[in-house]
Amino acid sequence: MIDLVKKFDLKNTEYNVIAEMHESSVELHVYKQDKVYHLFSGFIKWDGCSNWDFQSFNERVGHTHPLHFCEKEDAIEFGIFLGKLYDWAHELIAHNEKSIAIE
Repeated sequence: MIDLVKKFDLKNTEYNVIAEMHESSVELHVYKQDKVYHLFSGFIKWDGCSNWDFQSFNERVGHTHPLHFCEKEDAIEFGIFLGKLYDWAHELIAHNEKSIAIE
């Protein structure tokens, strides 16, 4: 069985990503600090299409908040992070397809 929880490091901050497998897509939930702060979720399909929900609830301020960057480099880094999520999703989908073929 392939691990459905993976840690990513982004600017010295660790993010935990939980994957839920579906037949031809992966649902991803991104947390900061071991599932304490849910940041965003999304689906990546087998064909590369994706949908993302950035309306996470922030307990500290008590409401949802937008995606925020302090500088261009942060936005670029976030894009690289999304690329890593794509890579992992495609690994999971390929593994799932092999498992289905064996059954």
